[in-house]
Parts: sequence; structure tokens; C-alpha cells
Amino acid sequence: MPEHTLQLIADWQALSWLSTQISHRYVGDRRFDGDLDNRFRKLDHYRTTDLQLTARYRAFYLKAGVYNLEDHQVVDYGNFSNTTSTATLYPLPERHYRAAFGVEF
Repeated sequence: MPEHTLQLIADWQALSWLSTQISHRYVGDRRFDGDLDNRFRKLDHYRTTDLQLTARYRAFYLKAGVYNLEDHQVVDYGNFSNTTSTATLYPLPERHYRAAFGVEF
């Protein structure tokens, strides 16, 4: 669990049917799971920025986004084994894109 985290979000309603959201997240240094003695190095802090557009028509929406906009290669979680003194790292995805279409009831 990081000691410091911060998330900033700006949401702009560009038109009555179109909105834009940008978010920036900072996650501070943290210990590996399983490192009960705190003898292994910490996982590095990281930051990511995401951008998303949402278009709406009646109950329908279309969302499109770019995530990890700066294409940072970061590790979000790690597990340390005291028996083998090795660590397993779980990275976040590099820059990726996502689109969704849906309806709200």
C-alpha cells in the first residue's frame, strides 16, 4: 500500500452531447507483498494520464479513451517470496485504447 496517492480529474462538457475527461494519477513508493521484514527494495512511484471522450444521444453513449497517455512502463504490484528471495512483478498496460458503446436505463 503506497503512503501517498493522488488523482486529479478534469471534466469538461464541451457540448450538450459531448464531454471530455482527463485524469492524472500518482502512486507513491510502496513495499512488495510478502516482504514482511521490509528488506527488499520498494516498488518505484509512478504516474499515468488518461484521456476520455463521451458522446451521448438519448440513452445511448459512445466512449473512447487513451489510457497511459505518456506510455510509461510501470509496475503496479509486486510479490516477494521470503523462501526464494525473488520478486514477481505485475506491470500496468502500456499505452492502450478502449472504446465502448452502451445504453443507460
